[in-house]
Amino acid sequence: MSTTLELRSVGEVSSAGYLRRAFLFETVGITAQLWSEQAGDGRETGVRVEMQRLDEQPGASEYDAVELRLHDPIFRADLFRIDTGAAGNFDRAHYHRFEGRFPGDRFFDPALSSDPLAWLAARLSDLDAMLEAAGRPELRHAPDARRVAEAAPAIVAAVADLMSLIPDPSAGPA
Repeated sequence: MSTTLELRSVGEVSSAGYLRRAFLFETVGITAQLWSEQAGDGRETGVRVEMQRLDEQPGASEYDAVELRLHDPIFRADLFRIDTGAAGNFDRAHYHRFEGRFPGDRFFDPALSSDPLAWLAARLSDLDAMLEAAGRPELRHAPDARRVAEAAPAIVAAVADLMSLIPDPSAGPA
């Protein structure tokens, strides 16, 4: 894996990482990528974790490649620190519920800011509750709830791996 933070501009104030991690299940996909955006009081940088619906389109034959499509965002957690904050902070960690493709308001949770990886692991361990909180209970799928819970340690490890690439400018020289 790359050991440098490489970002590309995706708008006036946001940059996204080239490196992504994806976990695909039967009905949902979970992605994680580096993300950075300029706020009024500093730069927010961290890992963006999103859950979207997953559809697959098989080919005409069983030997054809299967096309996969992530769409219809369900949930986003932005595990962000602010570069003007204390060393190791996750003061800007928040999550969103989606309204179509629009992420809606930022929701802050003290548990998310104090330990974003534990918070994420807890959410992934109960997909049904996550879908209910996102206002999408109709997407419940028992096999995927089990699969996501079983994969939660691997998903959290992938997020932690990406987080290790984020410099903590307030921590001082290495």
